[in-house]
Amino acid sequence: MYEWATLCNGSGTDHLGTWCMSEDKKEIMKLLGCDEKYYSGGASDFEMLAKWEEVLPLCAGTGNVALYRKQLSLLNLNKRSGEEILDLWRDGNRKLKGKISSYFEKEHQEIVEKQGVDVFELMMKISKSDGSTTPGFVATIEAVEKVLLAVSECGVVLRLDALQLSYARPDRYHAELFWHRILCGEKLNSEEICVLKFQALIEVLLFFKTKKISVTLHLRSRDASLRERIIAYLKNYRLMEGELRFSVTMDEPASFFLPLCHRSDAELRIVPELLLRPSDFGASFSSKLSDLISCIPVGGLRYGGLETSSFSMALAARELCSEALDQILSEYLTCDEKRKKILDIVFNY
Repeated sequence: MYEWATLCNGSGTDHLGTWCMSEDKKEIMKLLGCDEKYYSGGASDFEMLAKWEEVLPLCAGTGNVALYRKQLSLLNLNKRSGEEILDLWRDGNRKLKGKISSYFEKEHQEIVEKQGVDVFELMMKISKSDGSTTPGFVATIEAVEKVLLAVSECGVVLRLDALQLSYARPDRYHAELFWHRILCGEKLNSEEICVLKFQALIEVLLFFKTKKISVTLHLRSRDASLRERIIAYLKNYRLMEGELRFSVTMDEPASFFLPLCHRSDAELRIVPELLLRPSDFGASFSSKLSDLISCIPVGGLRYGGLETSSFSMALAARELCSEALDQILSEYLTCDEKRKKILDIVFNY
């Protein structure tokens, strides 16, 4: 299971407000002209949920509504017409207590553990825990490799979030310089941080390649040019062995990214990973998903998750996408077993 969601707010099982509310809902309230307190943090969690329920009819057809309904459905809550928000609040809070809360806490932890390791984030964590010493770039990479090797029985899962990066050719010399600068508290520009993060990743990939340990790398970027250059560099210099999954959006034409997939070989498989936004789950979601798998074999697609910090939203998106794909497949495959196998490849492979 993989989610590009940050999931930094925990499982959100404190009460129905923390379970349901998310940044995308706040953005909707701002667009609808709601009082500033609803999108600036001035309202209580109960007030936020009550206002969201009030404006819900004004959002008909949007993905935000579909995801919200699924968030409630995950708790077996199906709001009835005319039901008081206070009743929904009490019922939801009751559902979030006890065993169901423990279940979601465990599932949240499993998702976090399967996120994959950001090499640079692990480097920073190691450097901060090292006390008075300031280890160099190579020494820190060796410490990272030791940590990852200890948990590599089933392969290694890494991630590179390149959303804020500007491509620059990596090399160890400059990565060492930039590493010392960042430890001294200096800020790096987007190209310098790219050199540092990319070179750190390369060092770890080469380490596992020499160990003949397969790596799954998740690459996140909305910049098609940067994405292509990173993949080309890894591929041309044969720097990794395993599977490289690069993020694509629902609106991106398959012709833009299929050439990257065609560069796969026996050593490195390159596949698209669908990264969704709340707005994607609108009325046209199923048709767009159908168009996508008409251009690429469905078994060659991976689900990357939802761009959100809300755990329940991530779960809701996964279920909605799975249900939509299952419905599409049912038009072509009558055998439930075959559909289940395909869904497992896309969502859990």
